Amino acid sequence: MSDRTPHSSTPQPVLKALASALLPAVRVFQMGGFGVGEFEVAAHLAFVQAASVQGRTKGGRTNVSRIAAMTGLTRKEVRHLLQILEANSKLVPPTASRQRTARVLEAWRTDPLYLDDRGRPRPLTVAGEEPSFRSLVRSYAGDVTPTSVLRELERTGAARLSADGQLRCRAATTASGPADAAFLQEFAQRLQDFATAMAVAAEPGENGVFYGIRQTQIAPPDLARLFRTTFAERGASLLDGADRWLASRQRQLRPRSAADAAPPVQVRLGVFLSESKVAAPTTGQAGKAAANRPAAPRGGRKARRSAR
Repeated sequence: MSDRTPHSSTPQPVLKALASALLPAVRVFQMGGFGVGEFEVAAHLAFVQAASVQGRTKGGRTNVSRIAAMTGLTRKEVRHLLQILEANSKLVPPTASRQRTARVLEAWRTDPLYLDDRGRPRPLTVAGEEPSFRSLVRSYAGDVTPTSVLRELERTGAARLSADGQLRCRAATTASGPADAAFLQEFAQRLQDFATAMAVAAEPGENGVFYGIRQTQIAPPDLARLFRTTFAERGASLLDGADRWLASRQRQLRPRSAADAAPPVQVRLGVFLSESKVAAPTTGQAGKAAANRPAAPRGGRKARRSAR
């Protein structure tokens, strides 16, 4: 893990907001066996990609020093990350920052001490001398207890304890949890779509991107459920209608020849609906709200009628 710490002038509310924004993605990628190490490498790559747009010379060459100045990374780190981006080479996240369960699973599937004669993960006793699950965890999970790792592997279905007391590893996959690689890539693409639309819409000028969102508080819960059902159906209808509209227009505007065909433009239309509980105000907050609430008109029916 990087030894960099936020500067004292870094606005803490913004950092907390960024952490909150990343929370849903972290939850999903944790299900795929990701840890801090993978996220750190991904963040470094993203910062280098963003900075490389501005960090180019007039001749189009990448200015490593400028990218380092913009990102806070060293020039050596920037060069390494640029090589990864240009050559599409394999990412190797810091081992110490990887998810502990992922490290244990990888060792269980690769360390000869924990493989059977066919090269498959051997069944292990939970305790006892090596090779056991306890010795595996002690070798590859640092200061985490074997019980904690076992509970997490059982929760994600990566391992199961059979009736004979043997712990068995599931078949090797790209993930150590219920989220596989295909789902993680799809999740990342949709997250990128939404963030791109929001970022581009904030830029000045005509950019051809629409971004809009509505937020409101709904009570009672029955009305919130009705809202969710109604607008989920409308969202599905909108997406279906977009497909029909596009198919109809494409038939009308079909190019007469291959020479008339222009490269396609990729357009994505998304609809989402989310909800969360509104925290109840504390006693002090409730008092402030009452104090700031406009006074009700006095004078009985006549005053109330004139205030409408």
